Amino acid sequence: MREILVQGLPVDFCRRNLPRRDDVITLIDEEADEYQVIYLARKNGLSGGWKGFAVAHGLLDGDAVVFQLIKPTACKVVAYSRFSFLPCNLSSIDT
Repeated sequence: MREILVQGLPVDFCRRNLPRRDDVITLIDEEADEYQVIYLARKNGLSGGWKGFAVAHGLLDGDAVVFQLIKPTACKVVAYSRFSFLPCNLSSIDT
């Protein structure tokens, strides 16, 4: 995995839903584990803490991440592997 400094988010989503200033956003995964990340309003993206979330969920270039906004500073997040329709942390389970 290459170094990710800022994970960009759709500008329209950020302008409509997220704080107008830099803030801490809580990402809540499918296991209800919480990850604090820094939201950079001028960059429309996530920074500090994003790498930890990405590593913990085995994210790779090309994987998809779905954010469900539950309040302006918290999102439920599910990450999907580009190789399957299973969430990233479940893609290694034998079926």
